[in-house]
Amino acid sequence: MPGPPKSESSGGITPVIRDVYIYEETTLDDVEEADQEGGFFLSISTNLVAELKSDNTGFYQQKLPPGKYSIFVKENGLFYADLFSEERIMPVDISENSIVKNQIDITYKAAF
Repeated sequence: MPGPPKSESSGGITPVIRDVYIYEETTLDDVEEADQEGGFFLSISTNLVAELKSDNTGFYQQKLPPGKYSIFVKENGLFYADLFSEERIMPVDISENSIVKNQIDITYKAAF
């Protein structure tokens, strides 16, 4: 199956600057889905814990207390998350004195 022309895609990971939103654990019952295809949300009803911006290498970091969280980025004015675990959206579990690496993949335009 042909993919996009090589000029449109490097075929690898391209770091981007995005606004990153960390919410308390969020499920599909806690969001209003956008009319677009999967992963886009108009609103989130759980509590916002932190709002930050990734740098030009895509790196972001935030100190958080132990707990369960969901991470979203803003994409075209909507909240976006690409990963679902059972009903949890973009789940991240933080334990005491831990460092968690979490990559956000913005894949809605990807050709697989």
